[in-house]
Amino acid sequence: MIFKNSVGVRIFIETSKPLASVIQVQMRYKKPSGATGLWNCDVANTSQILYTTQTNDLDEVGIWNLQPIVTRTGSVIPGSITQMKVEDIL
Repeated sequence: MIFKNSVGVRIFIETSKPLASVIQVQMRYKKPSGATGLWNCDVANTSQILYTTQTNDLDEVGIWNLQPIVTRTGSVIPGSITQMKVEDIL
């Protein structure tokens, strides 16, 4: 489970694309409120990107939509959207 305001949570997203020779990898997110943003990520392996949450990242409870964005020379390639549930702390 992932809880609101958790720091250090490692979020892995499958890109379905080989990540050799990428310039940048990012994760686009949409919070339950509809607010959107972008996190800079690391390459985790040949087809996954990784983001480790920081203070104030997971500030809303509910379903988040996440989408990997891979940038290569001359192209920006969005991946499939996946969902993540953030739970409240008692």
